[in-house]
Amino acid sequence: MASLKRYLAAFVSGLMVLSLMFVASGSSVTAQTGDCGVVANPYPERTTMPLRSNTNIVQGQQYFSASGQHYLLFQTDGNLVVNDATNQTVWSLSDVFDNTSQIGCVTVGADGNLVAKTADGNFLWAPFTDASSTIPDQAGFLVLNQHGALQIWSIGRGVVWSSDGSTTSEFDWLQSDLATCRTGIDLLAANPYEYPEDPATDNAGKRAWSAVYDEFEQSNLPACQAVGAVISSYQGLPVLSGVQEALDGLGVSWNDLIDGDRGITNPGSRISEYCPGQHQAQFDCVQGSERIASSIAGVQQVLDQVASVECLPTIGWGHCLQMSEPKMTIIGATTVSRPAMDLVKTIYTEMTSRLTDDYPKDVMDGFVVYVTNGGVWDDVSQLSPVGAMWPDTSGPMSGNELRGGASRNYLWVDEQMMCKTGVQTRNADYEAGTRSEPDNSERTVDQIVHEFAHSLNYRYNMDPMTTVLWPQSVEDFPWAVQGMFNAPASSWDNWNADQQAFVEGMFGPRTDATFDCSGLPE
Repeated sequence: MASLKRYLAAFVSGLMVLSLMFVASGSSVTAQTGDCGVVANPYPERTTMPLRSNTNIVQGQQYFSASGQHYLLFQTDGNLVVNDATNQTVWSLSDVFDNTSQIGCVTVGADGNLVAKTADGNFLWAPFTDASSTIPDQAGFLVLNQHGALQIWSIGRGVVWSSDGSTTSEFDWLQSDLATCRTGIDLLAANPYEYPEDPATDNAGKRAWSAVYDEFEQSNLPACQAVGAVISSYQGLPVLSGVQEALDGLGVSWNDLIDGDRGITNPGSRISEYCPGQHQAQFDCVQGSERIASSIAGVQQVLDQVASVECLPTIGWGHCLQMSEPKMTIIGATTVSRPAMDLVKTIYTEMTSRLTDDYPKDVMDGFVVYVTNGGVWDDVSQLSPVGAMWPDTSGPMSGNELRGGASRNYLWVDEQMMCKTGVQTRNADYEAGTRSEPDNSERTVDQIVHEFAHSLNYRYNMDPMTTVLWPQSVEDFPWAVQGMFNAPASSWDNWNADQQAFVEGMFGPRTDATFDCSGLPE
């Protein structure tokens, strides 16, 4: 792996926020030898993607995509394949590697790479095979997208390898499929079948239904089905709440609108140019065309809601907001409130907008913010990449003590530390007798600002300056940034003229403006 983690833990007076820093420290070749059995599967019962680093892919077990329309299978003959729901193979490792019969184990390695080895641990194949490659990271994971492509996803860099050769993200695929689907739906809407219709006399500027439907089926229907796969993947999550509300209002599912008995494809494919010439009964001619028209209108409503989605969260998370300049993504757990998401976006939009010319905003492009809302560590650690941030959860600042952290490519903050007094998980441990004292500190937006200051330090490689100006603790520079943004304001007066000048050189002159905590749940 090209980078290793260096962990920094500090108990900050009045803040009690643990911060994390990653640093590059040499490189190692991914194609290592060793016993296959040393890689443990942290989730032996998991049969759904994504798969995190340090995971054995169990031979004979099906790992389904979030939509359930594709699955990954390590076959007993050594081949690794992706099949669709009808068990048709859409990708096979044997197409790119000749000796699959020698494969004894397949793992998602410690560095996030997909690795095939012999039974005794000798390397056979991997997408990334040496230290010069742009390998993923230990916080990355293996996914199946809505088109059945097996992909390695890296935090901050997105898709770094895909079995179909395309590193297009799921969200960008969605935008493409959305446009293609809408084109087909609009084509059908502009050329409806109306009974009775004789193409010789009643065309009235329309194309014949059969020709229009054939074009839709060949050119647009697969894209509509791919949109449906995304809707299925994120069903019930806040990120698609508008889509779900539209479907609930229609009283149908997306698949019903497209492929159901009253959908577009059924009976759409059964309507001929002149319906009575094809059918003895008039069901498909009259009621069928009415149902098609209704489904077309319903699909158009849902597509409008899909178009309003800013981004898609990592599977397992529920919210997603996008910042444009810089291009940062904010991802929230399903338990996070929308006001908390909006507050984080507001603060980071303001902080990055204040960056001076010496700190180009585009350096932050690709940065990811993760927001949780309480929850014991056993649950929170299941959310990638939070669980990969601390390999040792037995120390004094571990487990339920951990409520945030920062790195070069992403950070983690928690809603229970936003504009509240006390930290639920720490106080629960106190009541259970596993913590010596409660945590009833009052917090505003200090953690949001503090963790981002750490990440700015790493992202802009400021250590040569900040370690000289603040030699006592790595937490002091973030505290100075908190003073800049009044979180809390009193910390600004703790720093000397050189330290204040450095922070103002980054953000411009300090103002007395404060961020508004109103609207957040108590």
